Amino acid sequence: MKVLVATDAWHPQVNGVVRTLARIADEAPALGATIEFLTPDLFWNVPLPIYPEIQLALPRARAIEQRIAAIAPDAIHVATEGPLGYAVRRYCRDHRWSFTTSFHTRFPEYIAGRLPVPAEWTCTLTWAWLRRFHSSAAATLAATPSLAAELTSRGFGNVRVWTRGVDTDLFHPRPSTDLGLPRPVFLNVGRLALEKNVEAFLALDLPGSQVVVGDGPEGLAMSPKGDVAVAAILRGSNNKKAFYYNKNGSLSILKIDGKKVTKTQDIEVGGLPEAVVFTPDGKYLLAGNYLTEDFSILKVNGSEVTDTGKRFKVPGHPASARIGH
Repeated sequence: MKVLVATDAWHPQVNGVVRTLARIADEAPALGATIEFLTPDLFWNVPLPIYPEIQLALPRARAIEQRIAAIAPDAIHVATEGPLGYAVRRYCRDHRWSFTTSFHTRFPEYIAGRLPVPAEWTCTLTWAWLRRFHSSAAATLAATPSLAAELTSRGFGNVRVWTRGVDTDLFHPRPSTDLGLPRPVFLNVGRLALEKNVEAFLALDLPGSQVVVGDGPEGLAMSPKGDVAVAAILRGSNNKKAFYYNKNGSLSILKIDGKKVTKTQDIEVGGLPEAVVFTPDGKYLLAGNYLTEDFSILKVNGSEVTDTGKRFKVPGHPASARIGH
């Protein structure tokens, strides 16, 4: 069985949607299925103004039709509500092709937390938009029973629970570690971002201790002009046995405007990135990947950074780097 998944979220983005879909593709063959993706990089695209790492595909209807015809899928799943998701949804409706969708991102709260307008306005409009998008699907998939119940209460139809699996190679009992904290210990592991609502976790009235685990920078570099900084993020790439393991680390791109610092991008690079350095002219950024013994080459254009996809090997593990003038 061949399943076509249309998604506006894809590599090099570092987020839960991309990770979920990538893992599904890895596991699908064992279930007798293969996954083919329609992603923004296959079409003409532009960066999202407030989040440049996200590329918005602007495909022509003919291009969508040609791609789907070439893949010849047995089933179609629309994973996101962006321009590409809308284009494939439109194709399915026009060709009377049944399709499913999934609900990944709480856009109402996400948008309300970022726009200087009353939250009830943005939430009302955004929930209405999401209901309309998913209304054409044969089923809308939700990750938990509580989310499925909430979507149903908000007027979504035919919501199905599509739970996440557990990677037992990463998550399994281990000898207990004394953290010197009152027990039980409640652990929140993930990206520290507004939409993750970490404050709600910390506000819970729980016994023992509450611990928040984010990610830590391993290296930091400043552009020659001082308008961009880059932090190398491990993402657990240094420990294959850890539950938080990722094969690759990433770079967080920070735009500097006076005293204001804004993270604009997350770019996946190699395993255990440590060394980060700009070329003297500021046009390129080099990231040293300790485990893979190479450097990723990234292009710098103003405050926007893009991975060229090129690397060069070095005779050892790059833990630091400097470039002379």
